[in-house]
Amino acid sequence: MNVSYTYIDGKAIIFDENGNQVPINYYNNLDDVLIQENVIETIENKIKELGNIKILPKKRFIPFTTICATIVILVAPLILGLIFGINMYTTSVSTAFGEMNLFKMIAIICGVTIEPVAIITDILNHSIYNDFVKHNNAKVSELEFLKSKLIKEKEKLNSLKKESFECEEKKDFKTVKVNDIEELKQLKNMLLLYYDLGYNSKKYYTYQQQGKLRKKLAKKYSEEDIKLIEQYLEEKGPTLVKKQLKNLH
Repeated sequence: MNVSYTYIDGKAIIFDENGNQVPINYYNNLDDVLIQENVIETIENKIKELGNIKILPKKRFIPFTTICATIVILVAPLILGLIFGINMYTTSVSTAFGEMNLFKMIAIICGVTIEPVAIITDILNHSIYNDFVKHNNAKVSELEFLKSKLIKEKEKLNSLKKESFECEEKKDFKTVKVNDIEELKQLKNMLLLYYDLGYNSKKYYTYQQQGKLRKKLAKKYSEEDIKLIEQYLEEKGPTLVKKQLKNLH
């Protein structure tokens, strides 16, 4: 990343974050070019960080814990009967609910103690899985935005370089910090927006179909951002929602 440059009599020495120095001839829009290079480098680094993440393939959630618990509840009395040599269907015991055979009594006890825990566990696992799918789709949304953004920013950099021409400043010496704070802040905000879009695309698409999208997002996003979200949902909403519905079933 470009950190600063020092101007000396028509020349500029550019410093990066590692302390490397690159001498060049000074030109009129050097500040803008260095900022643009930082934006591009930030985008490229983020793309590398995300890697080749893709929309997850269709995967139906199966409540394994509940299924296993149910099997245990049905099989446990039979196993105990074999171990102790007792006929679970004919041997009766007195309970607060009257006479019942051992099989029913043990099944009820296991069902009351094991089944609720298994069901709660599967509900939590399903919630965690759904959140994982949404998080993954949010990352895909970020990656698609970054790839598109990178093309535009490189075009902008090329235009800046075409408009540049060598010149000399009135000062003989000066040191200038590369002020890319605003541009990188805007990039970060756009990434947050696209992450949110990927994560909540199903919900936002539903709001849009119901005519509630603008009202729901008014406190969270600007008018310009809401228009971008509406355009995004019009173009990709049906496809993304269809994929996510497959993943969540």
